[in-house]
Amino acid sequence: MLKKFVFRLFVVAFIGGSITGCVTTLGHQIDQSAYSQIHKGVSTKEDVVELLGSPNQEVENEDGTSTFIYSFTKVSSGIYGIGSGVDTQSATIKFNSKGIVISKSKQIGDTGGTGVGGGGVK
Repeated sequence: MLKKFVFRLFVVAFIGGSITGCVTTLGHQIDQSAYSQIHKGVSTKEDVVELLGSPNQEVENEDGTSTFIYSFTKVSSGIYGIGSGVDTQSATIKFNSKGIVISKSKQIGDTGGTGVGGGGVK
């Protein structure tokens, strides 16, 4: 009797674990409205940190220029793999030697895997 109960419990736990989805994130999402408030020739490093938070990486160059790199990744696995995929966001903001934005770029990607919400770059 106890063996049957333990076996059934194991089967239920296995099936439950197999059909539930899971999401893992790395970094913090880039707020698109905050990103749009960053202006070339006007915004400073302090402005960018206030709007987007601390960067994931900061690169200092010998000539005094620097670059902030922001990145976010969300990996999701759906029920039986349906709806699984990887969503990514990244933003690169370059500053002159006085700490003023000289360029900015962003990328948003969806490399959706199996099933709903297939892949592509947005």
